[in-house]
Parts: sequence; structure tokens; C-alpha cells
Amino acid sequence: MEKRVFIYLSLGALLLACPPKVIDKAPDKILHKNGWSLKIWVTAKGTRSEGQIGHLYHYGKEVCPTNGNYYLTTPLGKLLYKENRFPWGWHGWKPIKTDTSALNHINIAGKWQTNFGVMHLHLKDNFYVTGSYTHDSGKLRGKLIGNRLHCTWSEAPSYRPPKDAGDCLFIFSPNGRSFSGKWRYGFSTGKWDGKWSGHKE
Repeated sequence: MEKRVFIYLSLGALLLACPPKVIDKAPDKILHKNGWSLKIWVTAKGTRSEGQIGHLYHYGKEVCPTNGNYYLTTPLGKLLYKENRFPWGWHGWKPIKTDTSALNHINIAGKWQTNFGVMHLHLKDNFYVTGSYTHDSGKLRGKLIGNRLHCTWSEAPSYRPPKDAGDCLFIFSPNGRSFSGKWRYGFSTGKWDGKWSGHKE
């Protein structure tokens, strides 16, 4: 983007080795459907942090998040990838409610001042995000998960990669009034090409 950022979000996951996880026993539950399997462990039983974390497999190969996309729809239902703040902690897919609005507690819709010009964001069902910004008549699209917007951008003249479209990721402040993020050319797992930040008017 050279100061360039449509946005299309792929919910697919690469079949690669997932980040380290602590596994010390058999799963509490195993779900199977159409070649997909989810092995679920109940973590921290009896504590306030008790929850369900699972390893996801597609025809025997483990499925991991990619491109910063931590939300996945499968025949087993909708899943969210959770990461422990420590590399040796629990990492895995968590079954979530069909109502994705329960994931989000901030409203990012509105007018924003950013380092790529004025940006307008629209929020549907407290989850789906579309937007536009002034730099090169840019467009944006993505999904809001908690305080993270996993998105894609596109700009004039072609609105296509490799130079006029790519991935982006915004992380919003707890009050939803500012964000810091990053962008890259194209849709890949490669390095990020620049920073993107802004504050809400």
C-alpha cells in the first residue's frame, strides 16, 4: 500500500503444526462430523478460568489459524481460536455460540482519523465490518472478534493484489476509541509491510 490499503477475509486455516500446547491427559469429549474432529479438554476445572479448549482436525490433519484469522465455521459449529499469553500454555479452538455478538463488547462503527486518511466503519450484527477511507479511495472488510478486527483492504486503481489489496489487522483499545494495527500487500502468511493506527472522532 505505500500508504495504500478492500478487504476480503478468508476464514480458511492452513493444515500446519499449531503453536505449543500443554496436553497431559485424554480429551473430555470428541466430536466428529464430515471428516472434521474436535478433541475437547476442560481446562482449569473448578476455577474461575475453567473452559473448553479443543484441537481441531480435518481428515486427520490438525487445523491451525492463519493470516491472523482466529474464527472458523465448520460442520461442528463455529469455533474461536484462543491463545494463552505464555507459549507453553493452553492454545486451541473453543466452541462458541451461534450469536457472535456475545464476543464483542465495543462499538467501532463511526468516523475515524487514521494515518491513511478519514475512515468510516460500519458494524453489522456486532460482528461484520465494512468500511471506506480516503487514501486511494480505499475499501475495507472484516470480522470483529473481541477487540481484534481481522480484515482485508483494497484500493484504486485495480482493487486487487499484489499492490492494491491485502490483509490488515486492527487491535482496538478497551473503550473502542483508538486502534493500532498493521497491513501487508496480498493475502499471505508473510511479513507485515506497515503500521495502521487511528482514533475515533
